[in-house]
Amino acid sequence: MRLKLRIFLKHLREKLLEKSFSIITVDGTAGSGKGTLAKNLATHFGFQYLDTGAFYRAVAATALAKKQDTKNIATLVFIARNLQQKDLHSQELRTPQITVVASQIAGIQSVRLALMAHQRSFATRGKGLVADGRDVGSVIFPNASLKFFVDADVQVRAKRRCQELRSIVGASVSFVEVLEHVKRRDAQDYNRSISPLIRTSDMHYIDTTRLSVEEMLKSALLKIDRQET
Repeated sequence: MRLKLRIFLKHLREKLLEKSFSIITVDGTAGSGKGTLAKNLATHFGFQYLDTGAFYRAVAATALAKKQDTKNIATLVFIARNLQQKDLHSQELRTPQITVVASQIAGIQSVRLALMAHQRSFATRGKGLVADGRDVGSVIFPNASLKFFVDADVQVRAKRRCQELRSIVGASVSFVEVLEHVKRRDAQDYNRSISPLIRTSDMHYIDTTRLSVEEMLKSALLKIDRQET
């Protein structure tokens, strides 16, 4: 079964590569699999991959590492404007402490504007880009060629985030605590006044609750194929 799926994905990839895309966006909730899908789409098309959330995490990590006040907007904007590529790839960016601070920072408009300039610059590099985040298709790249919105049952998302955290911190993580955090994060993302998480009318919806990684990719590629035919 998995072999047949790989053969199908290869065939669909070859078909879709004949078409012209420049930017593909993947918006969605925490733990929905948007990052995994975006990375796999980037690999399939030979595009760059951009995790917009990593920028907020990097600002948070830098501020904490330098013992800066994470509520001082001027300091945060300075850090945002001076981020380096290496700052976006630390494993520590996924830890709970960084996640909480990054979420708070994401609600500051001046920081968002500073980071948006960095994020949009990726669109000018290479032949294509796949970007994921919570406002990437609605705000950062509103004119993207293709857009997706990814979601899943909150219990499933919490379980995925638990597994991710356990692989990072190497210790037990409370599922109940992670579930509550995911629920709070959803409420914050959907209800914030600045760039809230929304599904726009031009976004293809994918429910990943019962999908494997390969099935997520298959679903996205089929939707792309239908849009382009």
